[in-house]
Amino acid sequence: MKIRVLLISVLVALAAGATAQTVKANEILGKVNWLDMCKWVLPIFPDKDKKQLNAMLTGLEKIRADEDKILKSEEKELLKLDKEITDALDAAVLRGELPKRELQVKVAALTETFYIRRRIFVGQSVDDMYAVCKTALNDGQMKAMSNIVNPAVLDPSAKRDKMTEEERIKLYIRAVVLDKTYYEILKLLFKQAK
Repeated sequence: MKIRVLLISVLVALAAGATAQTVKANEILGKVNWLDMCKWVLPIFPDKDKKQLNAMLTGLEKIRADEDKILKSEEKELLKLDKEITDALDAAVLRGELPKRELQVKVAALTETFYIRRRIFVGQSVDDMYAVCKTALNDGQMKAMSNIVNPAVLDPSAKRDKMTEEERIKLYIRAVVLDKTYYEILKLLFKQAK
């Protein structure tokens, strides 16, 4: 319990020390992120077609709902270990005791499970959104998706000329479409759509 009070005190002190300049800088960096995302989104939807945007938003909303289920499942699994982790942390910080190997193994196995589950989820989400794109978007938009991202930026070993158009589109989906800012921008475009 003492360690939690200490950690909370440190966090409150750090938060109180944040200056208005830091808050403003973070706000500006958020705008930079949105601006950066616009360069990936706007070329794909120059006409702001409401039907296309709706199809994309619907696909993303399903993915977000599935992601929420995964996060809630992970939370339940973590809650089962919370007391044991908290007790081990208190013992480590207050009494200098190293965490027991058994707990380390449990935590490592759980985080590995989360990692695998999330990789599978992302792969399935990419496939699902690819299917949505194939149905909702025209050939020009699909071609733009395949050409807009330089694969080497995300993976230095990736060779654009060795990738199929589908692989490049799926890379775009993974790097851009699944980003939460993309969804927010699509919602704004949908409001302006014809």
